[in-house]
Amino acid sequence: MIEDPINLILYLQLMKKYNHHLAMEEARNAEAAAALAEVEAERNSFRDQLSEAMTRLESLTAAADPAPDISHRRLEVTIQDLKSRLELDSAVRKRLEVS
Repeated sequence: MIEDPINLILYLQLMKKYNHHLAMEEARNAEAAAALAEVEAERNSFRDQLSEAMTRLESLTAAADPAPDISHRRLEVTIQDLKSRLELDSAVRKRLEVS
């Protein structure tokens, strides 16, 4: 136990600063965890959309009907867009994990 009153006061001030710093770090970690969960949910949504688009593309390709060429191209563009979103999502998630 600290017996000197001045040292005790200094110790208590230091502990108060430490507890404040610790609380701030916990709040930042909670924010980062919430943001990460949101980004992961969005990523999963993009993956589902990509899977659905690829399934539709495969079914259109299997039909071999010349009419779906426009639909086929649209689906390819949609797939490319979803892939780009996933890449962006991954970059954002990595950035959030680092901070």
